[in-house]
Amino acid sequence: MVRLGDQDLGGVFRTRKERALLAYLAVENHHPLRREALAELLWPERPEGYARTNLRQALVGLRRVIGEGYVQVTDELIHFKGGNTAWLDVGEFRQAYQRTLSHQHPSLDSCPDCARQLERAVELYRGDFLEEVSLPDSPGFQEWSVFHREQHLRYLLSALGALSDYYKRQRDYETAHQHAWRYVNLAPLEESAHRQVMNVLALSGRRSAAMEQFNTCRSLLARELGVEPAAETLALYELIRSGQLVEPPPSGARLVTGNLPSQLTSFYGRESEMEQLEQCLVNPECRLITLIGMPGAGKTRLAMQAARRKQEYFQDGVWFIDLKEGLPGSGLAERLLYGLGVTVQLAAPALEQLFRQLHKKRCLLVVDRFEGYLGETGLLLEILRREAGVKIMVASQERVNYQSACVIPVGGLPYQSGDDPAEALESPAVQLFLGRARHTRSGFNIESKNLANVTRICRLVEGLPLGVELAASALRELSSEQIAFQLEYDLGVLHTSLQDLPAEQRSMSLALERAWLRLPPELQARLIALAQQAGTFTAEASGASQDELNNLVDSSWLLSVGPGKYRLHHLVRLFAAGRGSVEVPETGPAQTVLPGKGTFIDRLEHLITRAERYGQTAGVVLVSLEEIKLEAVIPDGNTPAGSAPRGVTQAVLRRVASCLRKSDTVALLDRDLLGLVLEDLSRPEDGLRVTQKVCNALSQSLVVESQRYQVSVCMGVSIYPKDAAAAEALIERAGIALRNARQAGECCLMYTEEV
Repeated sequence: MVRLGDQDLGGVFRTRKERALLAYLAVENHHPLRREALAELLWPERPEGYARTNLRQALVGLRRVIGEGYVQVTDELIHFKGGNTAWLDVGEFRQAYQRTLSHQHPSLDSCPDCARQLERAVELYRGDFLEEVSLPDSPGFQEWSVFHREQHLRYLLSALGALSDYYKRQRDYETAHQHAWRYVNLAPLEESAHRQVMNVLALSGRRSAAMEQFNTCRSLLARELGVEPAAETLALYELIRSGQLVEPPPSGARLVTGNLPSQLTSFYGRESEMEQLEQCLVNPECRLITLIGMPGAGKTRLAMQAARRKQEYFQDGVWFIDLKEGLPGSGLAERLLYGLGVTVQLAAPALEQLFRQLHKKRCLLVVDRFEGYLGETGLLLEILRREAGVKIMVASQERVNYQSACVIPVGGLPYQSGDDPAEALESPAVQLFLGRARHTRSGFNIESKNLANVTRICRLVEGLPLGVELAASALRELSSEQIAFQLEYDLGVLHTSLQDLPAEQRSMSLALERAWLRLPPELQARLIALAQQAGTFTAEASGASQDELNNLVDSSWLLSVGPGKYRLHHLVRLFAAGRGSVEVPETGPAQTVLPGKGTFIDRLEHLITRAERYGQTAGVVLVSLEEIKLEAVIPDGNTPAGSAPRGVTQAVLRRVASCLRKSDTVALLDRDLLGLVLEDLSRPEDGLRVTQKVCNALSQSLVVESQRYQVSVCMGVSIYPKDAAAAEALIERAGIALRNARQAGECCLMYTEEV
């Protein structure tokens, strides 16, 4: 059919060859065609001169019917150039089918995007290619027509088979049967078509009809080809006849369903990152995806949003596994099992249980806060080697250095700092601020008088989502102008008391503090020094080694902005500049240096409550710095020999904190007394490992204010629930152990037999 607007041109062409010429030009529109080749194709029996004359007359008739704009003609070439004004059903059919061949997905029969493309292709196929256009006197044209006719029929049959498989997998057996039945009607001698029908009928409970379809297939093959059905067809028949081919259990009966959390707030921006992530999620060759960025960059939210968009690709579910502190399990295998909703059995190794749980599963593991488990990345690779259907997406502040990992950096949201108010208002960072601000202050709206302040805030936090959200929360007490002014110099304005945010995200300082404690002391010192650098600086000007710079970049503390050029995020600069004196922080979560016995008791009471609820074993450790003695003096004219400045105790605190797990806490209880809270000691070796690390760390000398010090330590350990049922009693029990250690003059680790 040929239409021009609403007019049917089927009966307007003067000759069949004019119509054939239009069809050939339209289908072969991807390149210009030579005049002599077209003349030879359509008038092969005529001399060249007559053939070219006939072609010229056919072109005149063709352009009279469809107009001058569709066919471009020169002395040598003819080209159909319909552009956006011409639509060709066969071209659309071919493109829809071929998109499924290039689309990256785990499997065609589980891809809804490809199913939609194939449905479109099947809808467009209304008959054989050019079945109403025949030129018996033009063998070349006839051969061309037959080739495309067979090719498009192959495309259609393949699409019908794939759609039948797709809907069968969705348990939509009626739609699957419709596609399979059309397949068998178009290709009655293809056994694969009959198997499709048999399979769908059997799975939908129509076993007798499936067996009858087998008899039909066998009769056709015997009558038309004189052969018996293939072994595959016979095997399928036997499965159906014996009743072994039945509908699989409904998806609700699967052990694995997924646990992707629902989100209560809107998602803004991230179009380029989302596109890259979605391509990785459907690409079978991309198995380990890593999102890296500084605290508050929105890695977790981005990962969950992308996983939700593509969760239909993973028939065994999308699993969100948060490696935060305070959850059961210490090793990565145990934490993964816990995240998968599996109770770890003590009778078998956790690794064995994990592989058994993931065996032959097609699922996505979204692993959050992986920076604390970088030493166990090999386990992720082993999972991917063993289970081809598993894909893992990791969110981490620190880079996963494996060549098989697809690394996607996550920075701030775009913000418009130009003069165009409309563009500024539409930028994702400003939209996020507006969305969160309306929750904080009812009726808040960005107007011309405060738009400059809001864009200034977004610029100062460099679009960092957590920074934007915390700044919007501050509108409860401050104006946008006050927030922007304070952000120039003070990180403290970025805090909130909102209870629906995780504790570590209620303060930008706190979020950075947790990451800071994972940095080795030498990199902490280097970062403090770099905070004095203004703007972009070179590796040479930084005074740091290339390894130090690389480590800071890989852990998202430092931004690489070009070959040999670096800069600090504004919020990181404020944080690091404030760490110059390395003061003990006043508040904080797990693994934070906390002052005062009261805070320590509160933390311990929380630990005991969790331990009771989850049946965990926990511990409290008291460390006495019995003597701080001077090993050697490097005179600097500031510190008298034999005296220990307050910085020694602070250095001890930092060194102890670096030995703890993410779930542990250290506090300064007195001038020379430290308290440690150790959560989840399900195995004695966990507590022994931590205390041994602390002992090793404190056995090494300290350099403070150009002087070297050696610390003498006594230690007492008490275990809950054996030792006590209350926080104060547990501390008292540890105190007894500490007094015994002092009397013995050695480090004393006291574990009960039951532990």
